[in-house]
Amino acid sequence: MKKILLIILIVAMLGLFTACDFSKKYTPDPKVEQFLNTELDGKKALDKVATASYTVTEKQLKKDGTVLGSATYTVQVDKTDAKNISIQIENAYIGRYVQEGVTNEQVNYYKEGSNYFRKAITNFSSKVEAVDESFVVDYLTSLFYVNNDAYDEGGLYYGDFFLLYIYRYPTEYFYVDEQNNLCVFDGKMNIFNDETGNVHLHHIAKINEWGLLQSNYEKHESVKQDFIVECTLTASYTYID
Repeated sequence: MKKILLIILIVAMLGLFTACDFSKKYTPDPKVEQFLNTELDGKKALDKVATASYTVTEKQLKKDGTVLGSATYTVQVDKTDAKNISIQIENAYIGRYVQEGVTNEQVNYYKEGSNYFRKAITNFSSKVEAVDESFVVDYLTSLFYVNNDAYDEGGLYYGDFFLLYIYRYPTEYFYVDEQNNLCVFDGKMNIFNDETGNVHLHHIAKINEWGLLQSNYEKHESVKQDFIVECTLTASYTYID
């Protein structure tokens, strides 16, 4: 039986890691620098959120548009009451993403009485088990960020990454969307992948004033192979006053 995915986030700023030339340094747009220099912090972002909902879709396709498979991950978090956290995850698979016949998975964390439970469901099985509150809190935190001692990384929080990379990428890759109060990375670059060789990457990521991803789009297109991977994320949040 396929193990239930404990998805944190499928998009991990892959392009920003693999394509960055650390020998170069750029001077960012002052508006971008000002947007990000507001003491952004993963914990502060998490503490501010009451509810979060996001959907991540990854699909593999040929260059003529033929879809080879797709995976969709939907996550809903409610931490309005810090003592009654709920997390709902639903995953759906098509084509190449189907393993061992599993096309749908659900993982729900919820509280009944004084105890937390984890309920895992596939189209073949269902299992409920008790879990510690600390486990749920740690898992919730990992959906937003992980601290690596130098900075906070996503999860949904990308404020630190943006602040790092505005000095490592051309100035025109970053701008502030003043109408929607977002900081945007929009870059096209070439990267090398061990499996597919040279890859054209188009990456658009948007973060809000708390450093949380509002949306993300990545298109990885192999130069020599008939292969494309597209990843999209859309997110929405409500906040604690």
